[in-house]
Amino acid sequence: MSQYKFEHEKFVTGHNGTTFQEIGALTSIPCVGCFARGVVLLFVADGLATKNGLFLLDFLTLVMPSVISVTLMSDFIIHNTLIIFIFSALTYIYLNKKNVREYRYALQRANLQDQKAFISWYRSLVNLMTALAILAVDFPVFPRRLAKSETYGFGGMDNGVGFFVIANAIVSPEARGKHIQRPIYTQLKHCVVGCVPLLLLGLGRLLAVKATDYHEHITEYGVHWNFFFTLAALKLMSTLVFSVVNVDKSLVIGLAVTTMHQILLSTCGLSHYIMHGFSGTGIRTGILDANREGILSIPGYLAIYSFGVALGRFLFQKRENLIAWLDAAKSMFCVVLACTAVMVTLHAYVEQVSRRLANATFVFWIVGNGCLMLLECLLAEIAITCAKWARENHQPADPQQPLQQTYPKHSHEMLARPGLHSSNFLVQNCKGEAEVPDTHSARDTDKPRAEAKHPTNGCLLDAISYNALMFFLAANVMTGLVNMSMRTMYASNTTAVIVIISYLFVLCLVFVMLRRKNVYTKIW
Repeated sequence: MSQYKFEHEKFVTGHNGTTFQEIGALTSIPCVGCFARGVVLLFVADGLATKNGLFLLDFLTLVMPSVISVTLMSDFIIHNTLIIFIFSALTYIYLNKKNVREYRYALQRANLQDQKAFISWYRSLVNLMTALAILAVDFPVFPRRLAKSETYGFGGMDNGVGFFVIANAIVSPEARGKHIQRPIYTQLKHCVVGCVPLLLLGLGRLLAVKATDYHEHITEYGVHWNFFFTLAALKLMSTLVFSVVNVDKSLVIGLAVTTMHQILLSTCGLSHYIMHGFSGTGIRTGILDANREGILSIPGYLAIYSFGVALGRFLFQKRENLIAWLDAAKSMFCVVLACTAVMVTLHAYVEQVSRRLANATFVFWIVGNGCLMLLECLLAEIAITCAKWARENHQPADPQQPLQQTYPKHSHEMLARPGLHSSNFLVQNCKGEAEVPDTHSARDTDKPRAEAKHPTNGCLLDAISYNALMFFLAANVMTGLVNMSMRTMYASNTTAVIVIISYLFVLCLVFVMLRRKNVYTKIW
């Protein structure tokens, strides 16, 4: 092992995280950015409704706030979130003050798009935040409290895999009511075939890391295990579970798995084994011992997946108008409060939060924080949809008088009308219409709509969603190239920020260009 590799591994390990409030604020920044982007496009950006203008706006509202918040202004994360939200909200209120009367009609008559853009936004933002974090963590400008925690603690990067699991679960066949109960043998056969690409990707990453002597965080997954192996194992486990248990019981499954896993951790010595191994000294002997974190954390991620399926089933229920969606938002807020209360109690009296153990505290933290992000994206879409409706459908002063326009049943029907160009442009290019299942999805079996021929100006979120797996792989490859081309540990803050912004700009631009040409990169 080279001296620099040793120093780099020491640099990214041994951290204890920060507070869950700060992590909640950090993950809220890109969600608030979605709202800010919508406000700009709806009211002040007709001139930006071009391909290049839209990409620039996307980068400034969806990427740059997070970059600045985890680098130069990392001491003011909560303040940054509040400033962006307050400024966007005040702008939204000021520009809508003449349409207040129409809002009550909008809430009753308008509805979200059938594709539920807020889900696509959440899934794309998880990918985008991951791409930022995996490179930024290698620079000193990225605060160590936001890196992965070593054993216990709320680390900023501890959310990553859990958020990916939720992102896949909420659009899985089980969540969308498309799960078909088939014989176990048939489902396992199909599952094994679906696991092959994940296993190949995991093996490829393992060989690349070992061959290049790339720095590793061993206590993240183990010596040989990695993210793709976890997804493959989760795919197999979820197939087994939902082959014998009705999907309606997904919430019960999540609670049962979480409880049993925590009992093993707390009373059967599993926590001590994961942290110290068979020898009790941390030495790793044998395949299981060498990869104990990755293998023994699978029950925790299975619980997260089951909770995600239950959440997805709730979100895909049919709702007739924005009032119904506001009621759904209230229910989601209650879920966030409940998960937070359980998490705080478990953290104080049972076992501290630990990504490494994937314990019950970690499970409820991830589910609560993921639900918070979805809630914020939902509220942003409701606000933007309501504003479009109020501005494009004038309501007479006397409610007893007939409407001047006929209200369509769905908001996307409204977009066919001539009118506010920026509003039309916003939804057409970021509604998630071309969203496809991730190839690393735990259970998604629907065929993607890669054959879509409609033109697109390439909204960044839509572009990431369209080629989600390739975006993730490209981010990892580019991160590796940056680390092999420079000693990131010794970079100044200015150099680090320039490199991070350039990396994200190129990465995002490439995938926006692919989306504009409808190039779909899934090959199996």
